[in-house]
Amino acid sequence: MRLAHNIVLSVFIKPEEDAQSIEKAFLSLVPLDLAQEKIKLERTTAEGFEQRKIKILTIRLTKHRHIQAVLERLNENLSETEKERLRTENRTHDLTFYMRLDKKAAQEGKYSLTDGGECIHIKLVLAAYPKTDEAAKAIVPLLFPKSI
Repeated sequence: MRLAHNIVLSVFIKPEEDAQSIEKAFLSLVPLDLAQEKIKLERTTAEGFEQRKIKILTIRLTKHRHIQAVLERLNENLSETEKERLRTENRTHDLTFYMRLDKKAAQEGKYSLTDGGECIHIKLVLAAYPKTDEAAKAIVPLLFPKSI
């Protein structure tokens, strides 16, 4: 059963941060060979305060098996407490589910939810029918099921 139409992962890298470490942590979310799967890693630059160059990495996935691979990676690495938090907090808006992973924790190989700005952004467009917020909210427990 398809639970999401697409997933977008993105991260901002400031000039003073370790770009290689952040990119490695970011790419660890997608347990696939990007070149073989023809998945594009978009690299853009934005200008921040005081003309600082901020790098932005983005991956957009639309294939069901690519989305499933990311969801499985998240489920394997998030604690049961954090998955419960995802199931119970309202993180949906207009059929889209939002979450943020702590960037520093990801660099250490751990996935931890955060509400702060130093994060990896994850946005899932949910495959809800009918297209209502209630139907979208009902999908979230299926995305992050309780471990047995």
